[in-house]
Amino acid sequence: MAQSPIKNVCLLCEEQSSGLPIFLGSCFAFHSRTSLLTAAHCVARLHASQLLVQNPRNSAASRVASISLHPSADLAVIQLRSDGEKAVTLAAPCTEITKIKGIGGEYCAYGYPEDSIGPNAGVPVPRIFRGYGQRVLRHRSHMPYSYQALELSFPCPAGLSGGPLFKPKTFQLLGLITENIETTTSLHEETVTTENGKEVINHYRSVINYGLGLLLHDYNDWLAKAVVAPNI
Repeated sequence: MAQSPIKNVCLLCEEQSSGLPIFLGSCFAFHSRTSLLTAAHCVARLHASQLLVQNPRNSAASRVASISLHPSADLAVIQLRSDGEKAVTLAAPCTEITKIKGIGGEYCAYGYPEDSIGPNAGVPVPRIFRGYGQRVLRHRSHMPYSYQALELSFPCPAGLSGGPLFKPKTFQLLGLITENIETTTSLHEETVTTENGKEVINHYRSVINYGLGLLLHDYNDWLAKAVVAPNI
């Protein structure tokens, strides 16, 4: 059985000269304790010197030596500095990628989404999401990225991006979380009210959220080149 990726998931932050670091998203160890995968949109605008990887289990943090961005997919490899393994102290990294075998399978995602309101507002909170793969598609993102993706039956809120997508029980790694798609149903209800003597028609629709996960198996060749043991 594969190792659970949950203990490998860390917080990715932008270091600030004054004040607390800014939380950017989730990341997880892959093939090495000093190599981590994340979504490219979390780090694309930053230099490696601006990044920190923090293990929330022991509050250890490590600086980043380099960032490798895939040329078209929402995928990035982060290499920690040579002392990063000792600083972050991750569990055994994920080493194998499973290929999807049709839709309808059950999958989990894990990471640190942020609430915008409520008692945990602005604080990354560890959460696990569980649901089904609804369809496989070639996703063209608004950011823009293009990649092979799995649409999920559960939402993927901000902060979960970069976290692992895996099978429950066996913990086989399938992909990483990249986006959340928000849409609505067809017209659910219509009411007519009167405001200042004028009729106002109110349309009500239900909001639906679909998460998206990049399928890592399609990027094995690129990962083999991008994930290297650091010597920095």
